[in-house]
Amino acid sequence: MKIAVTGAFGFVGHHLVNSLLKENYSVTVVSHTNKDISRFESSVILKSAAVDDIDSLSEAFRGIDIIFHLVGIIAETRSKTFDKTVTRGTKNIVQAADKNKVKKIIYLSALGTGKKAESKYHQSKFKAEQFVINSGIQYVIFRPSIIYGKGDGF
Repeated sequence: MKIAVTGAFGFVGHHLVNSLLKENYSVTVVSHTNKDISRFESSVILKSAAVDDIDSLSEAFRGIDIIFHLVGIIAETRSKTFDKTVTRGTKNIVQAADKNKVKKIIYLSALGTGKKAESKYHQSKFKAEQFVINSGIQYVIFRPSIIYGKGDGF
């Protein structure tokens, strides 16, 4: 089974990738920057793609069975907004997955996400969830609260 992970260099992604590698899955790390993959415990495939570039995502997801979509931001910057990164980024992930006949998307959302959420963060996560739910692709959506553990920076 071939698995792609977006957000693999984040706290959750790093641990997820290493767990998948221990189970002998073929893992493709999808990142918008060329980061050092030596942090992973065995070899991964690194594909350069950005959530705002559907063509690069389509290329990165070629031959992939499952996508773990972990990209997210908790604060906006000039270049990374909730709408651009979380909502439209997830829409692009879904479209690229559909184009490549990916079998399942596993999306990391957030507790408090919902149609009437008060924060822009949770609103963007809810909109992103809707793209996943309405994709026609099998999916799992996780809504964790805070995630912490060894190496989390807390």
